[in-house]
Amino acid sequence: MYRDPPRSAPVGRLEQVEHEALATLMAARAGARVPEVVMAALGPGGDAGLVTRRTDDDRLEAMRADQVTDETLLDLWRQVARLHAAGISHGRLNADHVILTDGQPVLVGFAAATLGAPRSALDIDVAELLVACTALVGPDRALATAIDGVGVDAVTGSLPYLQRAALTPHTRDLAGSHEVALKALRAAAAAAAGTQPVEIKPMRRIRGRDFLVTAAVASAAYLLIGQLAEIGFDTIADNLRNAEPAWLITALLVAQLGFVPEAISLRGAVATPLPLVPCVALKSAQKFIGMAVPGSAGTIAATVRFVQRMGGSAAEAVASGAVDALAEKIVQIILVLLMLPLVDLNLDSGDVQVRTPDSRLVAAIIVALLVGATVIWLVPSIRRKVLPSMRQGLATLRVVLRTRRKRLELFGGNLGGELTFALTSVPSATVTESDSRWHSSCSSTWWRRR
Repeated sequence: MYRDPPRSAPVGRLEQVEHEALATLMAARAGARVPEVVMAALGPGGDAGLVTRRTDDDRLEAMRADQVTDETLLDLWRQVARLHAAGISHGRLNADHVILTDGQPVLVGFAAATLGAPRSALDIDVAELLVACTALVGPDRALATAIDGVGVDAVTGSLPYLQRAALTPHTRDLAGSHEVALKALRAAAAAAAGTQPVEIKPMRRIRGRDFLVTAAVASAAYLLIGQLAEIGFDTIADNLRNAEPAWLITALLVAQLGFVPEAISLRGAVATPLPLVPCVALKSAQKFIGMAVPGSAGTIAATVRFVQRMGGSAAEAVASGAVDALAEKIVQIILVLLMLPLVDLNLDSGDVQVRTPDSRLVAAIIVALLVGATVIWLVPSIRRKVLPSMRQGLATLRVVLRTRRKRLELFGGNLGGELTFALTSVPSATVTESDSRWHSSCSSTWWRRR
């Protein structure tokens, strides 16, 4: 289990930048050299931003070893000492978050900072920066300036955290690319501090939720194996044995392309800007969740949590599901209408049965909606919790519908998803040449996918 420091702030976009602004201001108050905070606010499009004032600068990580003096490193460690003296941990204290302004190091990027940080967080800060400086100028200069800047006790406290699991992904990659041997660095740091080498701090913990996660994975595997058993493992083995390898590989590769347009449609259904690659990973994960968790509860929960982690709200995430589903149905209807003139259909209207919904079910749904609306309206505590979320969801819907780019992502992503799925059926239908039912099933899957 590797460390990637979570945000210390709530998940809202404005709260995130407000937290970073507060941490930066508190660091400045402690005497550390940081950028001057101008403002933190929401923009017209709902994007949150933090504005700081600073001059032209260079990132410490981008400089060569001969460009970085010992005086600069010593000054950097003294800034860290002031920061830690105020009980503030940076959270991502590496050379990428240090800039040089007029030759003086300035600490930036306090998004993961913690106010009133525990001793372990401060020690991890020192370990992180020590590894980054070692990659930059070598262990001798890094250790000498660290001991002079933050003191022997701080370096000694960082020894148990000089390990990959305690570093951020960026510093782990940096240590790997510069061949920084953490075990050797730990021994050299202990010798420089005049102490004995210590054991590394265990970064793994078994907690109650770990057992719950294990149980959930086991349940999902049980359900998935049950579904495969209904198909029959012999049937699956026979199909794979008779499959054309080239077409099988092509079908598998083309099938993965469908996650990209689905991720684009999710980006279009949410007002909060979402990165594409994590959205693709979410859509891939939802396929497995859908097989393990009955209904759409699992996929909805995953989407809500994902959007929250990306800075959106729960109301926005729930609204995005309805918007995406509606856009998908509209695209499907349009595609069916466009394809009707191109196919020869002979439908026997006598076989078509139109069933109306059960009147009792419809009445029960209407009564439940009326009761829910009445409770929300009459109970102030519930109304204060529900109405803001509803307003936020409607506001998100308005932003999506009014923004041209969001509309293009929403409808274009759904169109791309339908076409990609239809394209996948071509190599899938030719994987085996012996089973005509397989051909018929795959070629018609697009029309009855849902």
